[in-house]
Amino acid sequence: MHNKIRQAIRSIDGFIAVSQCVKDLHVLHEPLLRDKPIEVIYNPVAIPREYIENALNTQIESKTIFYASGFQAVKGIHILLEAFKEVIKIEKDAKLLITRGLGDPGLENLISKIGVNRDSIILLRRLTKPELFKTYAKSHIVVIPSIWPEPLSNIALESIMLGVPVVASEICGLKEIIINNEIGYLVKPGDPYELAETLVKALNTRWDRKKIHLIASRRFDPGKSVEQLLRFFEGFL
Repeated sequence: MHNKIRQAIRSIDGFIAVSQCVKDLHVLHEPLLRDKPIEVIYNPVAIPREYIENALNTQIESKTIFYASGFQAVKGIHILLEAFKEVIKIEKDAKLLITRGLGDPGLENLISKIGVNRDSIILLRRLTKPELFKTYAKSHIVVIPSIWPEPLSNIALESIMLGVPVVASEICGLKEIIINNEIGYLVKPGDPYELAETLVKALNTRWDRKKIHLIASRRFDPGKSVEQLLRFFEGFL
């Protein structure tokens, strides 16, 4: 298998990494890539202006935490549930929204096993993109508790483009998206108590959504990503 991978690498003209972290990991584990043109180009995330305006002008009244990352263990859903059990000891009215969880017996069993107050958790079905944008907008914060090296999180990018702060693990591509204390908070991966403490802090922070959106749109302008892609491919013509 490794020989096939090396043969494939020898045959490519160049390599696009979606984050600096991805570039560094690939070069570290496959030195052959060092001889290839490598460009870091962030995923272009384009959100219709109507959803951005809606999010920037939404008045947040409830303390709602939104999780939309899926249920693989590496995404840290078990860490989040442990943390949320601590959060509601302090923020008794806090709610945790979870997408794709409605009717999932495995998730229901995990919630029961960890012992989280079920009344504080709202399970949603799989959302369409417009529904997802609207759910970001009405959430106080978005949480991404991954315990694996996330290449680049579209959830984090979409959230901050809508002006919604993110609490995320300080790991790989997430570190490149979240500016700590400005557009969200970074936490140690796999530590439910630090995550709980930070979620409480985030719920009580006065976030400026317009500022978050401005920072995000400057750093992750989809137009710039497309221009980078075109320049990269033109280099091989």
